[in-house]
Amino acid sequence: MSTKNLRTDEAASKRGGRVRTGTIRFRNGRWYGRVSLGDKRPTFELPTCQTEAAARERAALLADVAAVLVEAGQLDLAPALLGKAAVAADAQALADVRRVVAGVAAGKLVREGAREGMTFRELAELWTSGKLAQSHPDHVRVRGDVGNDLGRLRKHIYPAGVGDVPIAAFTLDHAERVMSTLPPELSATTRRHVALLMHRVLGLAVFPMRLRESNPLPRGWLPKPSAAKAKAYLYPDEEAKLCGCRRVPLARRVSYSFLAREGMRKSEALGLRWGDVDLERGAVTLDENKTDDPRSWALGEDVTEALRRWHERCGKPAADAVLFDLPNAELRADAFREDLEAAGVDRPELYKRTAARQPIRVHDLRASFITLALAAGRSEAWVSDRTGHKSSVMINRYRRAARSAAELGLGWLAPMHEAIPELANWRRIGAEATGAESDGPTKSNNSASTPGRTRTSDRRLRSSTQAPDGAQDVAIVGAQSTESDHSHDSAPVETPLAPIGDGPKVVTDAVEEALAEALRGASAAGQWQVVELLARELEARRKARSASNVVTLDPSKRRGQP
Repeated sequence: MSTKNLRTDEAASKRGGRVRTGTIRFRNGRWYGRVSLGDKRPTFELPTCQTEAAARERAALLADVAAVLVEAGQLDLAPALLGKAAVAADAQALADVRRVVAGVAAGKLVREGAREGMTFRELAELWTSGKLAQSHPDHVRVRGDVGNDLGRLRKHIYPAGVGDVPIAAFTLDHAERVMSTLPPELSATTRRHVALLMHRVLGLAVFPMRLRESNPLPRGWLPKPSAAKAKAYLYPDEEAKLCGCRRVPLARRVSYSFLAREGMRKSEALGLRWGDVDLERGAVTLDENKTDDPRSWALGEDVTEALRRWHERCGKPAADAVLFDLPNAELRADAFREDLEAAGVDRPELYKRTAARQPIRVHDLRASFITLALAAGRSEAWVSDRTGHKSSVMINRYRRAARSAAELGLGWLAPMHEAIPELANWRRIGAEATGAESDGPTKSNNSASTPGRTRTSDRRLRSSTQAPDGAQDVAIVGAQSTESDHSHDSAPVETPLAPIGDGPKVVTDAVEEALAEALRGASAAGQWQVVELLARELEARRKARSASNVVTLDPSKRRGQP
């Protein structure tokens, strides 16, 4: 197709008595505009111009913008702003660009580390990617968990057509447009989070980016916080059902039980690495967290032992490997409720959604920790050391539920290393088979001292009113299956472990030694049906041998008999 070079005949603007003109060109079915910019003449495609008249008008506008920027000494900003003006789809978009240009010319917008004409989307991506924190470390902190923010930007804000609006031209009308397009079924809390997200990005544009003078969202515009809804927490017996349900993937059960016993946020637990946990001393260090307040504390004895076994079961990962190699999607609220249902937890209020109540979420395992710890008499300082709460107001929200838990006598959670069958059997089957001393906690008993109350081996929560722990642990060597095989849900078989500490060693014969060796091999290979059969046979032989060693006195020689 032939090319037309058409000189604009009418001036788009007269500045200082001098007419500013532009050149338009039609090539390959598209219109282009070229303007003078100092000693250069850049060309811009005009995709929204379908006629020669429209192209002439847009070229005149580009010439006017170029003249303003040249006179303001902002040649480095001109290409981006001219590009925005060239592709603007409507009068509002053009007005936005003209407003930015006027601000630059008046010296009201000062660029620092960012190009002028940056859009709302571009600034939001700089923030969520962490690049803004790198360039302004004194004023912008690194975002730990940006998943929710990214989801709201992509699902609710960008689709409203404000993503490509220059940040300096963003107005209250743009924000109102976003809020008006939100689905009506969206909760008041989510609507507020969307508004807060826009407010935050615009605040960054004011400072430290200095791309605009003020935030266009006035005081009082943000939706008011909704009234707090009733939330649920897990009872210890319900949590025990969840831990013991083999239909729920093991990695999820380990993460659930850890959250319930240590009170971390989900994002903090998913970010934990093995190097953050001292398995020898039973301590955890959490340097990076939501409140930017590094903290460390002593883990429960049962949690420490469970993590030791989990570490071995995972093949002893390196220090930089994560504790829970789970995508965030696997710990969604709906997946958590499905896991509870699979475990037979059927309390209605856990699943109820009303105007006054929300169904249980993974985050409510943290609420379970706080509620049960306060009910056990732990101090607010003890709780906040683990949860990271900065305000007493947040912890006080759980005190009413804690009083109810104390009145119900719910107690604490079952020992973690015993509540999860795969961990209970991981290192104890070998000890039971050979009679070796257990290298788990010295004393623990998960039996209830009273109906509905769970005993704990956690030194942090053991009450002086509890009866002394038993002298022996009990290992469960039951019908086990892999996570993908759920056909063996029969009741486990309980067999006593060898006495702990300085107790007598179990005497074995050659057959028992062979059985014990086979049991260790089957356990290492994960052949749980074989483990069950060997354990039953080994226990039967020991009982028979013990019975044969009992000395029965002749009735005629008993004391008091003639």
